[in-house]
Amino acid sequence: MPLTKPNREYFEDLKGHSACLDWAAHDLIEIAKRIEDAGLFDESKALAEIGNDLRAWSKIVSTFSDEVREGLIVRREP
Repeated sequence: MPLTKPNREYFEDLKGHSACLDWAAHDLIEIAKRIEDAGLFDESKALAEIGNDLRAWSKIVSTFSDEVREGLIVRREP
């Protein structure tokens, strides 16, 4: 069964937010590597942890979007 317009928009929004979180995670992890190379190990570790958290949240949001696509989560029009 195809998605209704509100659910399709919700799915697309969630997929976009997931991709944005993953992109930010990637960037933070790359910055953390450069900071570690500069000898700032504590700062690098903190940034890497934030990056890993963002990546985990990205996967959660992506799972929500999959559930919208499968019809398990439905957005109703008011």
